[in-house]
Amino acid sequence: MANVSFDQKTYAAFDQITWWQEDPTGLFAKIYASGSTDVTAPIQAIIDGAADGATLQFPANAVYGIDGQLHVDSRNDLTFVGNGVVLKQLTAGTAGVERDLWTVTNSSHCSWRNFTMIGSNANGGLADNAFDVTREHQHGWAFYGSDHIDIGECDVSYVFGDFVYLSHFVGGDNHLSDTIAVHDNTFHNNGRQCFSITGAQNVTYSANTITNIRQTVLDLEPSSPHGEAHSVLFQNNTVGPFRQQFFAGSGGNTVPAMSNITLDSNTLTDTGSQGALKIVFGVDATTRTNFTVTNNVANTVYHSSSGYLIGPIDNVAGVTVTGNTQPFTNTGDMNLVAVHNCTSVNVTGNTILNGVGQVITI
Repeated sequence: MANVSFDQKTYAAFDQITWWQEDPTGLFAKIYASGSTDVTAPIQAIIDGAADGATLQFPANAVYGIDGQLHVDSRNDLTFVGNGVVLKQLTAGTAGVERDLWTVTNSSHCSWRNFTMIGSNANGGLADNAFDVTREHQHGWAFYGSDHIDIGECDVSYVFGDFVYLSHFVGGDNHLSDTIAVHDNTFHNNGRQCFSITGAQNVTYSANTITNIRQTVLDLEPSSPHGEAHSVLFQNNTVGPFRQQFFAGSGGNTVPAMSNITLDSNTLTDTGSQGALKIVFGVDATTRTNFTVTNNVANTVYHSSSGYLIGPIDNVAGVTVTGNTQPFTNTGDMNLVAVHNCTSVNVTGNTILNGVGQVITI
């Protein structure tokens, strides 16, 4: 496997960068690592010039300005090692134009390690102005029809959109993104969801620390007939606060299949009002299968005039909600789960302080 370093002028891709000049120490990092200059183009040239199978090493602790998108298109077996490098967006970008820090299309066996990525959403967080509808498609990573992807040990913040967006191969054969692992990262202060899926399967989010999410933490939101989600595991993450739901799986313009969705052993840490097990899943138009919520712990005291917290869980075959902990205000009218038109329902063994029941049918 080739080992490509961004501070080695010997790598052939540097020959394509006509404005690159060597400083006395020969380090690319010392010229463009101030973070004040947009260096999207030269970094993209290095990516494009690297052969499949390469490991691309970024300079340790450098800072690069990225005001375009870094593209990985129809590539195989690329390893990006950040070494603590900071990639930061210099401006808010053009309204209405998609601009992810990384856009990955129809690629496989690619990984990212130890990057710090900072978006340009200075208001990122829980406030109203964190969300900008004209810039909501500025994600950290956006994957389209890509497989065997691994993201670990990164710190991502202040993006206008989602931290990681997973979709099918838009404009191609619509194959789903497949076998995705997002683990051991820190995600904080954004303008939309933490994670969205609009076409993916075999996805694991684990051991991430997630704070100040403007909308929903994990959102399965089909925006086309190809927006399926299958075998999604959200496990052992530390989460909170967030503004809307912990998990949502009922939105979108269409209702493609979803199956085997599991939320397990997550800790919701917010001590205010925005860290409860707020979950919705399912729609009347189609049956979804196997939804599991187990061993999650929330410490946010909750109350709703609806009389329940988790739900509605609608038209799902196979619902398991067990071993979770959720406190309610001392009103004596709150149930943990509400189900509608579901089969094979097991809602037992949850600790519901001040709650009146485990499950109701609506």
